[in-house]
Amino acid sequence: MRKPTPNILDKVIDGEQTTSIPSQHNTSKTAKQHNGKMASADKVKGTFYLSAAVMEQLDDAWLSLRKQAQQRSQVSKSAIVEAALQIALDDIQKRGAESQVADKLLNT
Repeated sequence: MRKPTPNILDKVIDGEQTTSIPSQHNTSKTAKQHNGKMASADKVKGTFYLSAAVMEQLDDAWLSLRKQAQQRSQVSKSAIVEAALQIALDDIQKRGAESQVADKLLNT
């Protein structure tokens, strides 16, 4: 059964301290994958802006990899982005300013 909704207006009028997020409210969310399944608990949703050209390349790569995969469900856009970021971050950690990412960002 649902808990009754607290009457916070009376508390505000009476001058009681209220918080904007109830203490029992969980602010972290487990991201839903493209197929509607819940991502594993160690995943965190992130939002980033990408150029239209990069989004088109991501779509093309996704379609290509899905055709090659034995199970289509093992290839998602999130998995592609995570793998690419991990490769790029490893390169930055190993090579620093000599990495491909640093070269592209700092020398353009």
